Amino acid sequence: MRQKVESLARTAITAQQYGNLASKRHTSAAVHELGDQMVVTNSRINRALTTLDPNLQNRELMPAQERGTFDNLARNADEVQFGVSVAQWVVQSYPQTISALEQLGQTSELQELAASTIPDLKAQLSDAQMILQSASATPNGQQPATTGTVTDPKVKSD
Repeated sequence: MRQKVESLARTAITAQQYGNLASKRHTSAAVHELGDQMVVTNSRINRALTTLDPNLQNRELMPAQERGTFDNLARNADEVQFGVSVAQWVVQSYPQTISALEQLGQTSELQELAASTIPDLKAQLSDAQMILQSASATPNGQQPATTGTVTDPKVKSD
């Protein structure tokens, strides 16, 4: 169980970092919203895990390889690359996170946490998949300049 808790804590802190960056960068509304949700959900997971094991607070939880990727993305990625990268990370990481929480949720200590966060994680995974679909459906993989804006085709713009 300890290894699963440590792995979940590493993933949650990484998700918080990606979420914080997505919230602060000028990304699409969908990526910004995903980032906000990632911060809230994964902060809740980390608080619960550090209550269960206070030693988790004193560790560098983001693996070095992940830290390098994150730092490079933070410094060098444009808005589109950044949004796609965050969504890809969620799509790659969240299935294991959800599975780990489902398993850890069998214990009385983490049952409430699992019940309250798994639906949020699944929703974020779905949002990330939609971001990737949107990015792949636009020319050259570019995200639309705006998201969520519907224009009336009968109204001509200057």
